[in-house]
Amino acid sequence: MDSEIEIPTGAGGTFVYGTYVLTDVRTYAGSSVSGALPVMRQTLVITGAGGLFVDIEEGVTKRTAFVFTVDGTSITFTTTCTTDASSPDIPYSSFTADATAITLYSRAYGMSATYTAYDG
Repeated sequence: MDSEIEIPTGAGGTFVYGTYVLTDVRTYAGSSVSGALPVMRQTLVITGAGGLFVDIEEGVTKRTAFVFTVDGTSITFTTTCTTDASSPDIPYSSFTADATAITLYSRAYGMSATYTAYDG
């Protein structure tokens, strides 16, 4: 979804351990993400100060383990292990989190990704 709205800064919050599924991706004014986004499924698992992203795109599953640090509303992810050699550290700059959803904002890419708690 292309937008002329400036990317917001997340409100912070508390990460709740659990499994989340990608439910929304948005782009903002000046986004470096152009054109149609790829069709993919992504799962985010939060376990303490780390977790795992699992991407399924075009039939290929990629896993990226990470640790993260939080300072107010700012967040920094660092990849610790990945099955995708091209996977960079995740450039998210702020976040909003509660028991039902996590939204990660990337000023570097001008986009956000929202993950909703999986209760299945």
